[in-house]
Amino acid sequence: PKQMPDRNIFYSILGLPNEVLCIDFDKHQVTVEKKVPETNYYHQICPAWEIKRVLTREITWEDFALTFRMRIRRDPDKYDTLINGFLFSEARNLPRLVTTLETIQDRKERIIVSANGRKFEIDRYCPHQGADLQYGYANDSGNWICPRHRWEYELDCGGQCTTSRDSINARPI
Repeated sequence: PKQMPDRNIFYSILGLPNEVLCIDFDKHQVTVEKKVPETNYYHQICPAWEIKRVLTREITWEDFALTFRMRIRRDPDKYDTLINGFLFSEARNLPRLVTTLETIQDRKERIIVSANGRKFEIDRYCPHQGADLQYGYANDSGNWICPRHRWEYELDCGGQCTTSRDSINARPI
């Protein structure tokens, strides 16, 4: 997509001390590092025997993710749709993920919504998975709620999501 993640994914495999795999989206490479940085990362820790099951195709990557035999940390603790999709998708599904995210980013349609007696112009489609925000609603705090996954966007803060780094680009009218 046009907006690549600005943080890397690190993998620690239990049983391989002092070696951390780093997926660097910007440089399009995987490197071996000694440690995870103190900020701006996604870090996944998993047992080597489960990784072996994935590599031998005994289970899929998505099935491995669903076993809950891994720990994931992120700093800052903000959801990133592309990284999450990368972590939990099979390799064959990544092109479709990228195409979907690019389609969402390319949509420029805007709508007008009301919250607490005020009007705002916002992006029509949710940046998370493209839900139509015209079917959303304002909560008691005056934030706009996505109808699909209930993501909350602060209209008074430019439409910034409360749980991710996404925005619906809200502008008061």
